[in-house]
Amino acid sequence: MAISERDLKLLWGRAAGRCSICKIPVTAEKENVSDPFLIGEGAHIVAEKSDGPRGNDGLPEILRNNYLNLILLCPNCHTKIDKAPEDFPVEKLRKIKDEHESEMSLLYAPDKESYDEFLQFSRVTEQNWLSPDRKYYPLGVSCHFAGENQPLICGSKSPTPRCISSYQV
Repeated sequence: MAISERDLKLLWGRAAGRCSICKIPVTAEKENVSDPFLIGEGAHIVAEKSDGPRGNDGLPEILRNNYLNLILLCPNCHTKIDKAPEDFPVEKLRKIKDEHESEMSLLYAPDKESYDEFLQFSRVTEQNWLSPDRKYYPLGVSCHFAGENQPLICGSKSPTPRCISSYQV
């Protein structure tokens, strides 16, 4: 059974497009054409087949192409773990994967003041403006930064040129 699209998306997303061991980006750009390509590989922690690297783990074959048994690696690290499986046992690879994904989750955690979260948690009523910090600001009083080096989100009746949106009630 092949690796599902869902499992590949989880793998790439949670690893933030970086090798779980050496941390390099696993996408690349062509020099003369704007056409990015993938160099990352979804490596099996327990081999897909029982005669592969770490394949004698006892994990049922039906689970071997599951996200939980995959780790995103660059081609060099993938080769290294499969050529020296005794140096990279199952538990070590699971720990590497878990630590990498946790690190990426913290590194790329949404900023409370980011524009996306602002849109998610903000609303305008006739009386007030609910900002991402969950404080109410009267309309017409202030603009709020969407994030560092970002334009302003405006709750003002007179937006400034830097405002990306104006809410008038």
